[in-house]
Amino acid sequence: MPTTTGFYQTENGSKYLQQLCKHFGHKIETSYDSEKGYAAFEMGTAYMTADSKGLTAALRQGRERCRPSRSRPAWAWREAGPRGQGV
Repeated sequence: MPTTTGFYQTENGSKYLQQLCKHFGHKIETSYDSEKGYAAFEMGTAYMTADSKGLTAALRQGRERCRPSRSRPAWAWREAGPRGQGV
């Protein structure tokens, strides 16, 4: 099955991985610890890993076609540099 992979550079990868899985877990199946996790969406499953360099997410397509977003994650504003510029 097709897989789309993305990486977000941050020192807080573990924190964000846990926040995302906890958030998604209110509506879909998730499992996670401080270094890895997954979220089972209808369109496919997102597998996430975190390390000191950032957060990596791989979305393995399921029944529906998925299109990754090119926008920054909603929580990325926390890491904005001067004048809102990303790091």
